[in-house]
Amino acid sequence: NTGYPSDVNTHARYKTATVLNRRLFVGNVYQSGKANGDRMIGSPVNKFDVLPETNTVDVTVGDGDQIVKLEGFADRILQFKRRTLYIINIGGGQGGEFLESQHKNMGVQNPSQTCLTEYGVAWVNSKGVFLFDGQQVTDLTRNKLNLSGDRGEALNVDEDNIPIIGYHPTNKWLVIHPQSKIADAYDVEAWILDFKSGAWTFTNTFTTTDDYKTNMIWTGDDELVLAAGTSPAHASTNTPDFFKYQVGTSCSDGGFGAATKLDLVTKEFDLELPGIRKMLHSVHVTYSVVSTNNSRIEADIIYKDSSGETTVALEEESGGSTYYTEATGFKGTSAAIRTARLTPATKIKKAYTFQLKLHNPNAAYPEASDFKLYNISFNYRMLGVK
Repeated sequence: NTGYPSDVNTHARYKTATVLNRRLFVGNVYQSGKANGDRMIGSPVNKFDVLPETNTVDVTVGDGDQIVKLEGFADRILQFKRRTLYIINIGGGQGGEFLESQHKNMGVQNPSQTCLTEYGVAWVNSKGVFLFDGQQVTDLTRNKLNLSGDRGEALNVDEDNIPIIGYHPTNKWLVIHPQSKIADAYDVEAWILDFKSGAWTFTNTFTTTDDYKTNMIWTGDDELVLAAGTSPAHASTNTPDFFKYQVGTSCSDGGFGAATKLDLVTKEFDLELPGIRKMLHSVHVTYSVVSTNNSRIEADIIYKDSSGETTVALEEESGGSTYYTEATGFKGTSAAIRTARLTPATKIKKAYTFQLKLHNPNAAYPEASDFKLYNISFNYRMLGVK
């Protein structure tokens, strides 16, 4: 006995669901012979198999969009449509649900574009990577990661290629593959956000090339896994491999070094004066290298002015070579912490923002050098508003 009149349908088929506050919420529903792509239904408490057609939670209907994914966190249901995210507060219990906020351009086209973390619900789309922590939506890529650009330097998400996102609870990683349905030279690319440091890292060593990918799964033993194969998942010839995300055991793993290159680019620093032009005199980089080996890591400055973006190489101050040269990169310090005072090879006179880029374009990074970066500071002078 469901507790509902016999003329009330309590059964439904659906494309997405989540459980929150001991209730099942389903979206994109087929019920009583009719498909309702923008409908959400909530079950009574502790009755997860009862979905009365009278228990609809309709925030917007007839908008030409459909529910793609539901996620639940902190008394809120995140209802992802293709173009818009709706955040629904269910703290008032059955019948007390209400629309708390809506967010344009934060929807998703594919269910694989959202995941649950201990910090909240995360998702990726062509506009960036976002997190809802129970209070607010935060753009995790803003001022940290470009949305489009060169491979290895920007997110480059095309939702038609079915991006996938997952959370590694042990390492506190948010892992994003920009594409999963196309097998080409770029399908190995992934971006990792480390919640411990807030830093983004690019990698292409998690999977092999020319692989189609499934969504990622957070397993019961706190691992993050996916399956990948050279044929689409529906193909009868497909025999997928399974991959588990983990930290590499050494910097020589999987072609690290000269083959894949190191590229570390900081966020854009406007020095809290975004509209003020600045002359950059020098950059002070505090670092250490365990051995006497040279790191082979070179430094550039990326700056923006009224004409666009420019990259300039750095060299040691006053033509020195104590801690840095372009040929050797940052030199060995026998684990001592040292500060290299670097100046632009070409004067930077009217920049609005700066980024430091560390990379190894000419040689493999020596694993034994154990390069560590401690601090970056910019020595500049304001030029005023033009």
